[in-house]
Amino acid sequence: MLKDALRCIKHLSLYLQSTSASVVDVGCHVTNIKLKLLALKQDNGKSMTKFFSSYQSHQQYKGVDIVKKDTDDAQFTALRCQFFQSLVDNFEQRFPAENFLNSASCLNRAMWPKDPLDRALFGEADVARLCKDLQMSTAKICR
Repeated sequence: MLKDALRCIKHLSLYLQSTSASVVDVGCHVTNIKLKLLALKQDNGKSMTKFFSSYQSHQQYKGVDIVKKDTDDAQFTALRCQFFQSLVDNFEQRFPAENFLNSASCLNRAMWPKDPLDRALFGEADVARLCKDLQMSTAKICR
């Protein structure tokens, strides 16, 4: 469980350390990590899948016998949900400017609609919100 969580966090950390990281698309990366962590509350990641597969076939993991009580499944499920929700909550605290990051994502060309009519007004409200947050005049941008 920990390895699956750390794998997700590692990818974000490496992105934030890269030279290609920008405020334009960091919001997408943070949102993606939070969604992955929320999914891991119920679905098994790569390492958990290996563990459960080994346990189901041999009641062992890497040569260590695993003895399970009747209440272990319920306790593990509760612990797992609490752990991953805590990580998501921590990301929300560490990235409090999510509205700003989401607004900035409209500047990312990969997010733009393909249809020219949809693209005409795409991101207009987001750009206005960015101007307000950065205390810039929208008149300067429209020139």
